[in-house]
Amino acid sequence: MADGSELASSCSEHLSGSYQGICVGLINDNTCNNVCLDESSDNLQGFCNLLQCWCKGRCTTEIEAVASAPIRQ
Repeated sequence: MADGSELASSCSEHLSGSYQGICVGLINDNTCNNVCLDESSDNLQGFCNLLQCWCKGRCTTEIEAVASAPIRQ
């Protein structure tokens, strides 16, 4: 039986919608990070991976996700 100390966590990663060009780590990481932060206040950072700019969003726990779900009537 779970004691509540093990909560599922979800951290969203998604491609940047506005970064232009290829993204090479160590060269473009700062630019990618700034673009992601400017795109949304929900983004915490940006990083280059596979020549693309990825944005990492806020992490939510399973309880937070359920608590914010709409109530069906």
